[in-house]
Parts: sequence; C-alpha cells; structure tokens
Amino acid sequence: NELLLKAANLGYALANTKLAANYLQGDGFEKNPDEAYFRASVAFALDSTDEQAAFMLGCFHYEKAVPEPSPYLACYYLNIVACEDDHGIACHLYSEAVLKLTEYLHDGCHANLGSNA
Repeated sequence: NELLLKAANLGYALANTKLAANYLQGDGFEKNPDEAYFRASVAFALDSTDEQAAFMLGCFHYEKAVPEPSPYLACYYLNIVACEDDHGIACHLYSEAVLKLTEYLHDGCHANLGSNA
C-alpha cells in the first residue's frame, strides 16, 4: 500500500487508478469516496485514455456521489467508456445518463424519443 501511494504521488496514472479503486472499495485503505474521486480525477488528468478512471468518474456523477454532481460530466465520462464497452454496463449507464441530462436541460420533462422526427 505504501508503494502504491508513493507511485501515485509521483504521478503514475495507473497507480492513481488502482488507488481510487482501493479507496472506493476499502481494499487496503479505509473507504473514502472523496479520496477515490480525487485519485480517479488525477488518473484521468494524467491519462485521458484511462477507461477505468473515466468509468469511476462517470459513476460518481451519475450516482450523485459528489458534492456537485453534473449530468453533463456523467455523460462525458461514461461515453468514453461506452465506446469500448464489451459488457454493456457502460453503454446502459451512458444511455441512462443521457436521459437524465435531457430531463435536466428541459426542466424535468421526460424525453419523448422520436417525437420530433
């Protein structure tokens, strides 16, 4: 754990991603969602192709597990992961996030898909 923390603090993106997951799950570290979000943010800033970090960030915003959740950021991060998703989880969350963003942008009105065609 000490080496992982040291590597993350030295700016290794994958170490920050692993540390984010550990803080989120309480694996070797005390559960700390704020630190998990911070580490995932650092990992994504260091490597914008890090799908695990993007997934965590998207889920934090989708689940409103941050002080200022953003439906736009939920869509942004989950879209990155959905493009390469083999299991459908990220695609499902992305589609749900798009619906939430639509409601947010249209004052709570649900989208009537296909009604403007």
